[in-house]
This record gives sequence, structure tokens and C-alpha cells, in this order.
Amino acid sequence: MPRPPDSPSVSSSGPTGPADRYGRPGAGEQGRRRRRFVVVVAVLLVLGLAYAVWFGAASRDRATARTQGFDVIDDTSTRVTFTVSMPRGSVADCQVEALSSGSAQVGLVTVPVGPSDTTAVTVRTVLVTSERATTGQPVGCTLR
Repeated sequence: MPRPPDSPSVSSSGPTGPADRYGRPGAGEQGRRRRRFVVVVAVLLVLGLAYAVWFGAASRDRATARTQGFDVIDDTSTRVTFTVSMPRGSVADCQVEALSSGSAQVGLVTVPVGPSDTTAVTVRTVLVTSERATTGQPVGCTLR
């Protein structure tokens, strides 16, 4: 039976894939892709290294405080113990607060810390409060 001339022909080998239809990428295209990949990875590594150096330098020149404990002595005073981490030989000013049961600030003092031969200094200070405190904590420290 003859086939009409305008009907599509069907190959006996089955359907063709995109690579057969459009051609496979040549060696030049694969080389360009590989070079792009290497460049992108190199740029990401350089950016990561730059961030690590920046973060390390930024954290080296600051002081941080962490609460170790507090003791409410009476209605007008609270003792706060905290540890300050800072570079050796530096001096920091740390603000310490006492809070009431309603979270109102009832006492605030600035405590000078350092210089010290170590990077961690434990400090104990007594705050005068306007009413009975329920907690005491360092607010923050700044290097001089």
C-alpha cells in the first residue's frame, strides 16, 4: 500500500533524543563550561576566605560579657558576677543592670574592667537599686 507523500515518516530505530536532534556539545563547549565552573569556585573560595579574615579581625577588637550569676542582697542592692572576654592588656567599660519583677531597670552602673594578662576576666560588682531587683546582668562592654 503506497503512503501519501504528506504523511510523516516514522523511523524504525525509535524516537530520537535531544542530543541526536541538536548535536552533542563539542570539546570546546565542555572546556568553556569547565573553566567557568573553576572560576566560580575560585571566586567563592576567595570570598569565603575574605569573610573569615574580616570576621576574625572584627571579633578580636571587642569586649563581650557573659553573666555568671547574681545575688539580690536586699531591697536596695544586688550583686552581679560576670566574665568579660577581651584582648589581653585592654581596658573595657561594662554596663551592668538590675531589673525588677516587671522587667523595669531599677539599677545601672558602669564598671571599668582591666587591663589583664588574660583574655577572660571575672568581675563581681554591687549595684544600688531603687527597689528590690529580681535579676542582674551585664548589658554590654566597650573597649576604651
